[in-house]
Amino acid sequence: MQGQCLQAGIVQKLDKSKKLQQWLKQWPPNKRGYLVVLSDCDQHPQQDWINNDEQVSGIQGTLAVMKFRNRFIPIVNNGRSRFKSYPVKLEQGRLVFQDQKKQVSCLIPKSNFRFEHAPLEQCQNDPELKKLSRWLYALPPEPGEEGLSGLVGIDLDQDGIRDDVQRFIGVIAQDEPAEVKEAINKLAIIGQQELANAYDETTVLALFPQAIAAFRCYLHRTKDDRRKYRKLRKEIEAKLYNTYDRLKAKNQINSYFGGMTISRPDDYEAQCNFQNE
Repeated sequence: MQGQCLQAGIVQKLDKSKKLQQWLKQWPPNKRGYLVVLSDCDQHPQQDWINNDEQVSGIQGTLAVMKFRNRFIPIVNNGRSRFKSYPVKLEQGRLVFQDQKKQVSCLIPKSNFRFEHAPLEQCQNDPELKKLSRWLYALPPEPGEEGLSGLVGIDLDQDGIRDDVQRFIGVIAQDEPAEVKEAINKLAIIGQQELANAYDETTVLALFPQAIAAFRCYLHRTKDDRRKYRKLRKEIEAKLYNTYDRLKAKNQINSYFGGMTISRPDDYEAQCNFQNE
């Protein structure tokens, strides 16, 4: 979820609220396989998950659900439980499972310690459930106020995209195909490099061919949807240049391109050969 993370149980030294302390008393240490949703993610190992086509795994075991009356309770299955459980996997950005009746459902967090479920079709089509059931997998935590300092900001995973911009793209591009997301990420990486070197005209101009290639690749992969590109660029730039100093740097970058002309290539698909740069 945006601004949230999934943690396999509670580590006592991380407890920061009375609710968490009460929850820890409710579930003794030998039952810390239960899941909680936290808003203050701190990259503790219990918040790390590995996803493949069949399951989601953490340091304590694999993510699953067990049935209790009319509810399905998420657990971390370490293989020693004597209760029947059903594996959970990440599918189209949602945590889904299939029960004994072959019904495919998605998990929806209702509070720190409570999850509900709904048929996957509802999670995909109902506007409210579509928002509530979406998980931002493999994204860094929200940097907060620290992310507003300087031109570069914070990039914990060092992928070339500022963390707040990366999370923003994860939201606005969550339903895009992988190849379109790749082009969007490349646009953001070039934008970040331009911003970091805003007062170095030579470096900014040297980045220009890569910026044009990323733009043309996006058009190729969206079937030349220029209206969609203009909307996307406006949204990303609003996030990228989100402080006074960054807006000032943007104006400086724009000043380098006055009077520049751009030739149109014959093959837009070839502009996507930036994977290994």
